[in-house]
Amino acid sequence: MKKFKFVLALVSVLSVGAVSAPVSAAAFNAGEFTIGGAVGLGYTAGSIPVSVNAEYGFNKNIGIGGLIGYYSYSSGYNLLGNDYSWKYTVIPVGVTAAWHFDIGNPNIDLAVGLYLGYHIHSFTYTINGVTSTLGSSAAATSGLGFGGYANARYYFNKHLAIKARAGYGFSIIDVGIDYRL
Repeated sequence: MKKFKFVLALVSVLSVGAVSAPVSAAAFNAGEFTIGGAVGLGYTAGSIPVSVNAEYGFNKNIGIGGLIGYYSYSSGYNLLGNDYSWKYTVIPVGVTAAWHFDIGNPNIDLAVGLYLGYHIHSFTYTINGVTSTLGSSAAATSGLGFGGYANARYYFNKHLAIKARAGYGFSIIDVGIDYRL
């Protein structure tokens, strides 16, 4: 809840004085570059994925970009006087390609896209304070990640947008802020 309030406060501060004035003939344009960040919702094990993304308008409908993220979760227990704990971390790095729809509203950008990346996995465990890595088994689970997604942005002004992305590839639902350069 604190993270949600922080994101809401950040959007409010950044959009002070912003009006819903048209930003251009379309919300997505060739040659424009957008960067942003997001937090993931709806993922397993209580982890909250975070990511940064970038997208370039290749033409009036196609955007190409990239994404890098991070999520991690851990647990521990005591059994017969021995303390056991473990930590699992994933760092996805990937490229995106999206088709943007011009719906006639210069403040709304809707898109569908594909994600292809490499997910770097690591796993460590600790027994009574002695930490070890399972490099070979964690590396064995590292590999390609892919998926499809739907993306929506609402521009408050020429540069600042809130976004929501749903699909598969990194997290199930992402919400965040994008900034058009």
